Amino acid sequence: MASIKSGWVISGLLSTVLMCAGCTTARIEFARRAETVIHAPETVAILVSAESPLEIDAVRCISESIRDARPDVCIMTLDEFRHSVFYYGYPENQDENNQYFTLLANEPVLKERILELGLRYIVSIHGGTEQQGKPLFGAIAGQGAALTWFGMAWTRQSQLEASIFDLQQVVDAGTIRSFAEGRPWFLCVGIGPICAPIGAAAFTESTACKGLGEAVATFLTGGALPESGKSINQSTE
Repeated sequence: MASIKSGWVISGLLSTVLMCAGCTTARIEFARRAETVIHAPETVAILVSAESPLEIDAVRCISESIRDARPDVCIMTLDEFRHSVFYYGYPENQDENNQYFTLLANEPVLKERILELGLRYIVSIHGGTEQQGKPLFGAIAGQGAALTWFGMAWTRQSQLEASIFDLQQVVDAGTIRSFAEGRPWFLCVGIGPICAPIGAAAFTESTACKGLGEAVATFLTGGALPESGKSINQSTE
């Protein structure tokens, strides 16, 4: 009788947790403030300030998406920007980006370098991941057996933002934000000394990274975008 009851409890636990297994919800937001169309052999510089792992991944995601859309466009990394354009200083505060790039674009010597390199757009990336966890545990005693479970559940949020500055027009062209939220969990369910681990991951960072990369490529190549302030909602399993 105890084994039958335990079987029902395990089945119920599995049914409950598997309903949200591996679910990640993503959202993209656009705010366009100037028209943007990139042409070969123009160059896009992709810069990060904090150089967190997520921001470094975002450089890769954006680079790959731009190359897929326009393989004839050049990509410039932060190191290349420092060696070719301006080595000293890069604002860590996103609010200072526009003022910083405006000064670069209007300074005669730097302006000449920018023209020689064909540098048209600068994409500045900021972002990170926040995660909060709570323990999962419990037990049910039966006739001659005890069902136990313990583990963790997390709420995980990743956010990336790309600010796009047009050095030719000397204007803030727009902002793109990519959000991803998921609830990874781990649970060990057992009877007596036997414990069966189960769980599901939530790949919020890769989802936010991919979404930002595709959105920036669409933004720069003149693809169709939603209305300003609108969101694109999607779920990934």
